[in-house]
Amino acid sequence: MLSTCVALKIALILIDDRVRLFMGDSATYLWSALSLHIPSDRSYTYPLFIRMIAVPFASIAPLLWAQTLCGVATAAMIAWLLRSVFSARRCVAFCVATLVSLDPLQLFYERMVMTESLSTCVLIASLCVAVAYVRSGRVWLLVAGVMLGVASASLRVGMVPLAYALGIAAVVLRWGVARHNEIVRHLAIALALTCAAHGAYRHLYGFATHTGPNYIRDGGLFRLGLVAPLVRAEDFDGTRVDPHLLDEVTIPLADETAREAQIWAPNGLIDVLKRRAGPRAYKVASKIAAHAMWRDPLGVIRLGIATTADYFDPRLREMRLYSDLGFGQPPDPQTLASLRDHFGYDATGLARTPSPVYRYFEATPWWPTACLFALAPLALVAAFGFARGNRAALLLALVGCGLVVGQVLCAHIVSFRYLHPFTVLVLLNAAVVVDGMLALDAKRGLQNETKLSPLEAMAT
Repeated sequence: MLSTCVALKIALILIDDRVRLFMGDSATYLWSALSLHIPSDRSYTYPLFIRMIAVPFASIAPLLWAQTLCGVATAAMIAWLLRSVFSARRCVAFCVATLVSLDPLQLFYERMVMTESLSTCVLIASLCVAVAYVRSGRVWLLVAGVMLGVASASLRVGMVPLAYALGIAAVVLRWGVARHNEIVRHLAIALALTCAAHGAYRHLYGFATHTGPNYIRDGGLFRLGLVAPLVRAEDFDGTRVDPHLLDEVTIPLADETAREAQIWAPNGLIDVLKRRAGPRAYKVASKIAAHAMWRDPLGVIRLGIATTADYFDPRLREMRLYSDLGFGQPPDPQTLASLRDHFGYDATGLARTPSPVYRYFEATPWWPTACLFALAPLALVAAFGFARGNRAALLLALVGCGLVVGQVLCAHIVSFRYLHPFTVLVLLNAAVVVDGMLALDAKRGLQNETKLSPLEAMAT
């Protein structure tokens, strides 16, 4: 099974070995890897990964191979879950591991200078460790799961809620299996360790960047951009910033599709706040965003539903697809020079040069969109319909539903890269359902064989 996944990946690298860029994220990661400067708005651990994997060899190829190995590891972990945890048929586990290896998002982001391949691998690893803890109750697995959660949050800040909840949920799912005093002790360990580990990472980041504790310095600015249409003058109370700055914002605040522009564009909400509040803008943005969300929680839900519905808008969907492909913004001259000088890679014209994997990803935007809407119901069907009594299936359902809720509430744009882990988990849950259906069919067939006809009964 593993050898097949490796062979497929090697064959596909021989077919398409082009490493692609998404600007300006990729430029920031490369610059950070070379200079060790900590980005204010993106992961710092991913640039460290690039520095460890690619910089010593002065080549971008090791990054491609390392991220491909992440894809192989993800497929292998899915196969392990199916075989060891759900006792699925070997053919089902083999097919799903193969499909994970050939998933368009997996293949495309293995070739992207982006966090997706590594972060999904770490997420699935944390899930496997949590499942192993639920089955065995070993404390070291609980500790490992919490540490992997911190790593996942450091790679993608959107994973923070899940990273906080996973260890605690794993302990709770042992209720009824372990003794009560063990549950209480392990729950205390999970709570203390989760808070301590995440707090240590946030304080270390704050110390290194000379800012307050955080996962990324610009987190408050992003949260404010997310809820920009909800912001009112009263949300500035206690910030010592004049709410009349809203009059200077030239991008319509009420336009929910302009939230990305509010974050990045000149005269957007964030740009105006930075000019008015200066170095205090980061903390002020957090306060304003918190006030807006507490004042209008239903508005947050409404914005999330509206953004999710945009996946069905052909114009927006096509625009975001080509953005995720890296087609819209080619690498700037400085990034091209850096790639040539430090990694021996000529990316001139790359953004507008298709390749087999590029075409594959471009042709399948329906797949991650379907996974966004299928993950939660499929996970619930797998947990309560076909894997009843399997606590690992309940953990999968919690993770799947948590990812969907997080995506709906925290995404301000249509973006297929945000759905990278969704496709893997949909295939996993679908395999649990399919294997369960096969088991039911086999059981019915066995029952039919054991039933005697009236003539057979008289003969006996």
